[in-house]
Amino acid sequence: MNGSPMTPPMAKRAAKIFREHGRERVDWYYWMRDRDNPEVRRYLEAENAYVENLLAPFAALRDGLYAEMVARLKEDDSSYPYSYGNYFYYTRTVAGGAFRIHCRKLGSLDAGEQILLDENQLAAGHDYFHVGHVAVSPDHRLLAYLVDTQGDERYELRFRDLQAGADLPGRIPAVEAGSVAWANDSQTVVFATLDALTRPYEIYRIRAGAAASTATRLLSEADERYFLFVHRCLSGRFIVVSAISKVTSWAAVVDANDPESGLRVLAPPREGVEYSVEHQGDRFLILTNRDAPNFRVMQAPTHDADWAAWRELIPARPQVYVMDLLAFSAFVALLIRRDGQPAVEILDCRRGELHAVAFSEPVFEVDFGANMIYEATSVRLGFESPITPPTTLDYDMATREQWVRKVLEVRGYEPEAYRSERVWAPADGGALVPISLAYRRDLADGSAPRPLYLEGYGAYGFPLPVSFSQAKVSLMDRGIVVASAHVRGGSDLGRSWYDDGKLLRKRNTIGDFAAAARHLVHSGRAIPGRLAAYGASAGGLLIGAVLNEHPALFEAVIADVPFVDLVTTMLDPTLPLTVTEWEEWGDPRDKVFYDYMMSYSPYDNVGPRHYPHVLLRGGFTDPRVPYWEPAKMAAKLREHTTSGKDVLLLTQLAAGHMGASGRYERFREVAANYCFILWKLGLAGVPPAVDRAVFREEVAGGLQ
Repeated sequence: MNGSPMTPPMAKRAAKIFREHGRERVDWYYWMRDRDNPEVRRYLEAENAYVENLLAPFAALRDGLYAEMVARLKEDDSSYPYSYGNYFYYTRTVAGGAFRIHCRKLGSLDAGEQILLDENQLAAGHDYFHVGHVAVSPDHRLLAYLVDTQGDERYELRFRDLQAGADLPGRIPAVEAGSVAWANDSQTVVFATLDALTRPYEIYRIRAGAAASTATRLLSEADERYFLFVHRCLSGRFIVVSAISKVTSWAAVVDANDPESGLRVLAPPREGVEYSVEHQGDRFLILTNRDAPNFRVMQAPTHDADWAAWRELIPARPQVYVMDLLAFSAFVALLIRRDGQPAVEILDCRRGELHAVAFSEPVFEVDFGANMIYEATSVRLGFESPITPPTTLDYDMATREQWVRKVLEVRGYEPEAYRSERVWAPADGGALVPISLAYRRDLADGSAPRPLYLEGYGAYGFPLPVSFSQAKVSLMDRGIVVASAHVRGGSDLGRSWYDDGKLLRKRNTIGDFAAAARHLVHSGRAIPGRLAAYGASAGGLLIGAVLNEHPALFEAVIADVPFVDLVTTMLDPTLPLTVTEWEEWGDPRDKVFYDYMMSYSPYDNVGPRHYPHVLLRGGFTDPRVPYWEPAKMAAKLREHTTSGKDVLLLTQLAAGHMGASGRYERFREVAANYCFILWKLGLAGVPPAVDRAVFREEVAGGLQ
């Protein structure tokens, strides 16, 4: 056994034997699931201490990375305000404050500031703290907000009187993070609650400040495949309840003018058909895959939106994947993907014209920003790229003019010193896998091989974002090429790209990632032996599978909250997410799926191999990927590796799936990750290419 801090003897005494489909599996580390066992806690603490001991000689590098990240941060900053009613709303941060302050001004940006919510004050005394959705009532007198103090994503719904500046007495536990919507009486809210497995499964209505026991249940979804979510239409006319599984979805509405009227289902579920709803004028706009794999936009009258009433508004286009829409009074904004790139299209409903918004960079992300005015003729967008910091844009949908409202200031960063591009890697079945690259122009011109840091995900149809990371500047400044492989399983190239990387085609995801890494080496862009890989959650499953199938491909890998114990988890319906995940990975109670999943399940395929350096991370309160999955994987890898290279485990004992809370603690986590990567790639002594500004004394003092 290599480099083990401790291996509790009870591991061998508490082995779990599984017998499935005529096959026997023995899990020597099953005992780690007992979170209430003090020995489990001691073991995780010992693993953490072991990592800290190994990283101790690199304290200067680790602290230096953290200092660089903080130095780039404009600590006193604010978001660009958005207009809602007579107010301008925004958030800001202050030096030393780890969390946001929510503010507004009445009538003018020159007016005095009113602080609505100071997350720094609320976070005091909590090891973990996160604010979910924040929603102001239509009359701007009350605030509904959601708080998680455990990292288990079971948010508490609270209400605040904005005139008094104090919370109302009623609080509702176990609410979904983003599912709260106000009715037009500014007293009633509709929200989604969680079951014991953290599935949003019931919809309630309550008056702000009332006791939780007074809430009225509007819907309870017994089918465990479905998650329920709530949002308020931009028009303010309806509150939409969406029931979503991996392959089927349907919607119901609450009349925002008459919230006590109950729910009205628009079109009942049809297996394999997905749809979502927005409201415009006298019609609903319906985004659906009905007879359109890449989705199209339909319309139906508000008084009758059943299946037979649907009429096509924007037809399906084979090369255009429609992902989201936003309905204004006279325009519809579409968020699409074309040729692997995100894009925005605008439908002028008066003229019936559809046009695209132009963006100049070769690799970028764009999304809807804060849009609160239904009658607006401009749409707020968020734009960024691997080399362009987050940028707030306003686009006039009528004149087609575009304004840059704010670019996030990143101190000491000069975008022109960096370059981004996209290349394509050949993979199995004739597929071409897009790869996004970013690097310093003076250290890597795109042709000379350099050390490489490659990320991947490839699940749930989520496109892998190519957003800006000021932390990754520290890697690029040390000559590392930062890359993202847009493998099958995501929807980067449309819905078929997703379908080709799920269920009985999941191995395409693994092959694509390996193909991307090999292409970058064979094309002379990456140095063999200087490759690192990173994946989180389902991306951690990808990394774990690549470890087993291509152990020599990377020198160092990080699997963050990795879903690696696939088969055991998918056979346990008492765990959060399992039932709904059967539509993504397959149900292993079926032997066909069982055999296929066993062929790549990371934990089940660990064996005597020359594994690279591995760092696994977990969160003790994680409801999505239990902490024991990375813990078990680390122990099994350490038992079987023949390379003598390090297998390390770090567990956040006061956090969940999203890691530590607060911007400074997140930087500390990333600094530890990058320290590990630089160490294992032999770059621990490589200084950054640019001299960073000297930090203010109070910041530098905080690093001690």
